[in-house]
Amino acid sequence: MAGLGDEQTEVQVAATKAFAAFTRVIDKGMRELFAQMVPAVLEVIVKCLVADQVDGGQMALESLIDVAEITPKMLRPVVGPILDSMVEVQPPSPPPKKKCAY
Repeated sequence: MAGLGDEQTEVQVAATKAFAAFTRVIDKGMRELFAQMVPAVLEVIVKCLVADQVDGGQMALESLIDVAEITPKMLRPVVGPILDSMVEVQPPSPPPKKKCAY
């Protein structure tokens, strides 16, 4: 899945969809071998969302959800990085508004 490392975001997003489709058709025993690709899918999601490419980020996230539905065990080792990634893309909170005392 060299597409996950491609320079073009569109190729990376397409690779996440291909990864989800591939995960669906391979034997259960083989799925665990491809778990190492999940962090690359996370990177695509973060890259899209940070770059305000919401559609690409949504497609990549939907691919990750597909993988989770197919084989939840594949995501177990990367739950921490998933949460870290979501915190990374969360926009900072605006500072609290100060009330003027008149």
